[in-house]
Amino acid sequence: MRKYKDAIVGGLVILAAVGLFAASLTIQSLSLNLIKADFFPKMDAILLGILGIALLWDGLRKAGQASEESKGEEKSGMSQGTRCMIITLALIAVYIFCLEPIGFLLSTFVYLVIQMLVLADESHRKKKDILLFVILSLVVSAGIYLLFTRVFYLMLPSGLLG
Repeated sequence: MRKYKDAIVGGLVILAAVGLFAASLTIQSLSLNLIKADFFPKMDAILLGILGIALLWDGLRKAGQASEESKGEEKSGMSQGTRCMIITLALIAVYIFCLEPIGFLLSTFVYLVIQMLVLADESHRKKKDILLFVILSLVVSAGIYLLFTRVFYLMLPSGLLG
C-alpha cells in the first residue's frame, strides 16, 4: 500500500480538479471583460488535473519498479520530502501574512528565493545557483506583477514600495 501512495494522492488530486472544475461552472460573470470570473478557477482546475495525472502516472511507474529489497526497509524519522512539505506550508503561511504589509513584489520575491533554497538539494545551493534563484525570483515576481496590473487591470498589494 505504501508504494502506491503517490498514485493514490494523484487520484485524489484528479478528483479535486474535477470538483473544482464542476464548481467553476456555476460561477456567473458579466460579459464586460475579455476574461470572465470563471477563467482562473477553470484554468486552475485544468492545471491541477494535469499535475494529478502526472503524479498518478509517476506513482504507478514507481510502484511497478519497487524491488523486493525496499519492501523490508523501514525508515525512521522524517523524510526529506516531509520536511520540505512542512517548511513549504509554513512559508506559504508567512507569505500570506506578509503580503499586505510588505507588498506583492517584495513578499513574492523573498518567498520565491527561500522556496527555491528549500527545494534545492545540497549540490544546488552554491553561490552560482543562489544568484540564479535571485534573478529568476526577481524576473518572475516583476512579470507576474506587470501581467496582473497592466494586462488584467487587477490591484495587487503595494505595501512598502507604495
